[in-house]
Order: sequence, then structure tokens, then C-alpha cells
Amino acid sequence: MTESLAPNSQVTREALGSGARGATIGTIFGAAWFVMGLPTLHSTIRLVVTAAGLAVLVLSAGAIALLRRAARSAPSQSQPSPPRPTGGPRFIRVLIVEVVLLAVGNNYLGHQLHRPELMYEWSTVIVGAHFLPLSRTWNSPVVRVLGLALLAVAAVTAMVVVGTGADRVTWQILACFGAATCLWASALATVGLALRRLPQPAA
Repeated sequence: MTESLAPNSQVTREALGSGARGATIGTIFGAAWFVMGLPTLHSTIRLVVTAAGLAVLVLSAGAIALLRRAARSAPSQSQPSPPRPTGGPRFIRVLIVEVVLLAVGNNYLGHQLHRPELMYEWSTVIVGAHFLPLSRTWNSPVVRVLGLALLAVAAVTAMVVVGTGADRVTWQILACFGAATCLWASALATVGLALRRLPQPAA
């Protein structure tokens, strides 16, 4: 799950803090997908990809720290306003549906069809799809783009593997590293959009 600043949110401590939390979540889940993909690589390629992943993590951590610092110096919300919907019944329903579909689908693929490599593809589809209703709940274009990007990763993965007859491990490589890239990009985009909305110092 990732969360970002709504396009019409005020540049306040609360709004910037919300963006920092969303970027942190995106970074963590991106790292999880990245780690799941690493066992498919070997030798020099694995070292290079690991180094690149660590560099992205450092960059993302630095960007989040910068955003949190900006949040500390930003003004607090001066008057009450309707809270931005970040939870509630709709969020819980979406989360429950996601967890059930992931559990049932992956259990069937892994234990009934004996195709564990397809579990990564299925997970990418379900995680990507669950962001679409949440993007409306959070009024977040970044989350909508993230959901569509994950669905695109799943589609491209299927086309590459089926179209080229690639090895089964390709399901894991493309799905995991593709999802990690999308999540990390969404985290950095969230920070970038938040920092761009900060008042610029007078020349």
C-alpha cells in the first residue's frame, strides 16, 4: 500500500508528513519485491543489480528524510478541515478482497497447478488492481498511475514469456524487478511532487 499527497492538499506539516509516510511505504514494499527477485540472478549480474538496488534505497531514504525535515518546518494546519480519507470501510473492504485473492490464487497456483512462478504474476496483478479503487479513496493520481504501471508490468511479463517461450524463471525476474521499479518510482515521485509544492524562497 502506498499513499501520496492529493493534488489539492495544502502544503502543511500534516500534508507533507502524509507524503513522507506514503513514500516510506512504497520504498519498503519495493525493497520486498526487489529481494524476491534477487535469487534469480547470479554472479556479476547479481552484484551489479544489488548495488543498483542499494543505491536506489539510499536515494529514496535521503529524499524521504528531506521531506520529513521540510514537514517539521512547515506550518501546522491552522483550522479544522475535512480529514483526507485514508481508511474507513472502503479501505478495509479493498484490503480484505486483496488478501483473500492473493491467498486463494497463490495457493491454487502453487499447490494445485504446481506453477509457483505464476504466483509472482498473480500477485502483481492483484496488488496493481487494488491501487485503482484506493486512488479514488485517497484522491491520488500517483497511486492510480502506480496501479496501472503494475498491471502493465504483469501484461508485459506475460507477453514476453509466452511470446518468446522464455524460461519459467523469467516470470519471477520481470514481475519482481518490474514491481520494485514501479513502487520505488512512485515513492520518489511522491517526494518530488511534495517538495515542488513548497514555497520557493524569494530571490
